[in-house]
Amino acid sequence: MKKFKVSLYLIGVLNGILFTFAFLCFIVGMDEEFHFIDTEEPLGVDSLVVQGDLSLYSNETIEEEYLKRHAPEHILDILLHQYSMNGTIWEEKWNSLSDLEKVKILLDTVPHCTCEAGDSMESECDEIEYRDQAELNEIHGNWYLKYNDSIEKNFQELISVLPEYKNELLKEKTIWLNYQKAVRDVADCEDHGSSTSMYVDDVLRQSVLLRETSFKKLLFHLKGERVWFSKTIFTQKMITDAYSAYIKTIGEDDYLENKANYQEALRKEEKFWNEWMYYRGVLSVNMPSDIKRYYDNCTNMVKRTKLLQLKNQNRALGMCGHEEAECVLPDNVSDKTLLNYPSFDIVWEKHCENTDWYPKFE
Repeated sequence: MKKFKVSLYLIGVLNGILFTFAFLCFIVGMDEEFHFIDTEEPLGVDSLVVQGDLSLYSNETIEEEYLKRHAPEHILDILLHQYSMNGTIWEEKWNSLSDLEKVKILLDTVPHCTCEAGDSMESECDEIEYRDQAELNEIHGNWYLKYNDSIEKNFQELISVLPEYKNELLKEKTIWLNYQKAVRDVADCEDHGSSTSMYVDDVLRQSVLLRETSFKKLLFHLKGERVWFSKTIFTQKMITDAYSAYIKTIGEDDYLENKANYQEALRKEEKFWNEWMYYRGVLSVNMPSDIKRYYDNCTNMVKRTKLLQLKNQNRALGMCGHEEAECVLPDNVSDKTLLNYPSFDIVWEKHCENTDWYPKFE
């Protein structure tokens, strides 16, 4: 019996040793797998990637770590996720870049410190450059212009086909740029929390879509391709009424803290929109009948697209639940449904009264 108890004791001790050894191995494995950080040592980029924050390091340091192949895919993923910049670049351009090119481009736009190597973490924190939402919107807007080069290439092609209108077309582009900058101010007025950057991207994408719509089918026609337009005439009054409804809705939204700024930004956007449409009308007058016809049809399609955007009141942009997405006008909606759609706030109120009800789109 005594020998049996000794055996049990020895087995217990042995199990304790084995358990301790296994636990230590587990900790070592976890340290290697998840880069557990020794707080007494300076943090390295490779370790900091785990925390999802690269803002304490300069561009040069992050790029150097990337070139050393220190978790390069994680560095790229963190940059894309933390700053949501992948939604800013049109896929046609973005997908043609190497991972290193993507990292370099992203580093040009993200907050970073300008510390020299060897500086203390405290001094690094003091040097971090933070940006407010308005400045980030400016960055996003510039990226659309810089990296959405397919539209710019089409525009340059249009100028080459219509060299006699080069100056007029360039002036129109300048007027559109003023409108596009006003759109950025609108994008700054609504807080979507963690999805704000995605919301901003979607709002800015709308302004770029309008520019593409303003001339692309004309270019196709001049190149001998057949194009189709809407037979419905969309008037400036429709746009004015939609702006008024949108501005009124903002004023009645109890959840918005900056109603006045939001409304003023929309009025400013409408002002530049009107200037853009006015100039297109002036330019149209002096065009030959065949070109004028297609140019005016492009203007009509721009108005149609803008009317859809205004009636949707920028809802369901960025991240949202399916309910809002079911209540906004889809891009492929018919002209009749578009004209009959009152505005998002009215449709949404009706849905909230009966959460099983959604509008039917043709």
